Amino acid sequence: MAETTESIPAPVSVKPAPWNTQCETYWLMLYMPAVLPEGLYDPLEASSPHFADPNLSGEFKGGLAIIMVVRYKDTPTGPYDELLLIPGAFRAPTSSTPVSHRTLNRIARIYVSQRDTCYNGRANWNIPKHLARFSFSSPPVSATSPTPKSLTLAVYPPDPTSTIPFFSATLTPFTWLPAIPFSTRYMPLSAELGQPPLPAAPRASKVHSPLSNSNKAKDPYDITKDEAELLVGTERWCSMTNHAYSPKTRGMWVEVHSPAEEDAKKEAQRWWPQGIKPWKIGAWMEEAEIEIPAPKEWKL
Repeated sequence: MAETTESIPAPVSVKPAPWNTQCETYWLMLYMPAVLPEGLYDPLEASSPHFADPNLSGEFKGGLAIIMVVRYKDTPTGPYDELLLIPGAFRAPTSSTPVSHRTLNRIARIYVSQRDTCYNGRANWNIPKHLARFSFSSPPVSATSPTPKSLTLAVYPPDPTSTIPFFSATLTPFTWLPAIPFSTRYMPLSAELGQPPLPAAPRASKVHSPLSNSNKAKDPYDITKDEAELLVGTERWCSMTNHAYSPKTRGMWVEVHSPAEEDAKKEAQRWWPQGIKPWKIGAWMEEAEIEIPAPKEWKL
């Protein structure tokens, strides 16, 4: 396990890198100018100069951005769902380490539906994971569940009383064309990520459900309390290149839904930058495999 800022035992089962996973994933893409969108970072990461200050964490350069929705069915921590945003590339701060001179992509906002992966993602790779609830109108494609005509998904705050999603979309796969194999290993663009150090949530945090001080073992899928203990901090930079492969990749139409009422938009903005609109065409990948290697690490 990578070094963290915590001196207490991990609150979940530790699953160090590398990870080999199986999933179904949907990629929504867009172009971002070199201006960070409002509300990009979670308040915890936004409060950290090492993560959010461009003088310390690197200047945002923009470029090709991607919103990924991933439905993991097999990982070292078990099944879970994920929503993440890579807004484009950042120029990592200069140091004596050559990799830190490079322009690298960065996961800036990410939600998961399981406690164990929240902690391990932060500790292993500096991925700023937080908890959220997910809903899908159809199960992942399998031998008994064919590719649906369309899929509506929604992502909500972890509080079960929250009824308005902060991200929602309808995806319509191109079923009239045959699916084809796809691998990120053959993409002409770099997929390497560069993740700055993460701050740790205060144990008394009121934003990220403070500790209940219960000694009982917690259900990995009970995300309604004790998030603060999962939001571990780190002290080093990480870089890694994840590889994805799907034998059945197809295009899809993308329609992102925004809250209709102004109050709902303001609430959703707390959780996800509402001004980001992906292109109308995206990628739908079935029976996918994503390899997440052990990171390269360095300190500034």
